[in-house]
Amino acid sequence: KEFLLTSKAKDLVKHTVFMTDSIKRYPKKFKFSYVNRMQEIAIDILEDIQTANELNINDPEELKERLYLQNKAITKCKTLSFFIELSFENESININDKQCKTWIKYVLDVQYMAVRWRTKDKERTRR
Repeated sequence: KEFLLTSKAKDLVKHTVFMTDSIKRYPKKFKFSYVNRMQEIAIDILEDIQTANELNINDPEELKERLYLQNKAITKCKTLSFFIELSFENESININDKQCKTWIKYVLDVQYMAVRWRTKDKERTRR
């Protein structure tokens, strides 16, 4: 059975690619400044979560790396949210309020789940 957070991160990648691959939403001039960067961030979030999940919390070095990767994923969620906000505010990019809120919800689902996961890992290792 797949880790639920991994599944949510995959959904985020799929939605980010869906939203950014449309020339109607993101004109070609935004390919490098927005589109590529947003897709890379979403993929990085997924990779950080998958890698962290493979690490053993009973090994002190692996736990340290796991917490670091969890923090990276959380920070990248915040960065991706900012790019979505910038996109919504840019009149040359065609994203409406509903699309923006839906996309942000994908990000926040991953972000909040990652925060809870990190908190539980910290609690487990203090015992």
